[in-house]
Amino acid sequence: MPKVKSEPSPAPDELHSSKRQRRSRELWTPEEDAILIRERGAGKMFKEIAELLPRHDYVACKNHYFNSIQKKSGEWSTEEEATLATALAECETLRRDYWKAVAKFLPGRTWQVVEKKADEQMAKEKR
Repeated sequence: MPKVKSEPSPAPDELHSSKRQRRSRELWTPEEDAILIRERGAGKMFKEIAELLPRHDYVACKNHYFNSIQKKSGEWSTEEEATLATALAECETLRRDYWKAVAKFLPGRTWQVVEKKADEQMAKEKR
């Protein structure tokens, strides 16, 4: 059997197209932070945002957003806390209506009991 001359295998980064190539871990610049905040605020997905940030892939964008940007959002002002309290009070009716709709599937169970049981089930699933 003739011997086949083997060629060296390509480096891992040569196996992927430049678009899929893993980008190096780079520190984020203030300009990149601003782009990430602006685009996420506009409702864009992390994959879309990563296209605007060539030094970071979408996973890096997502991790940076949740682990750094949101944590640095600062203290809540008194006005923000008041707005949150108002929003929670206004949305209480929505919560009640949601659980009333769910409780319709379980005759004889009140919406409060259904909500409590659902919370218990979700807590078990997290363990």
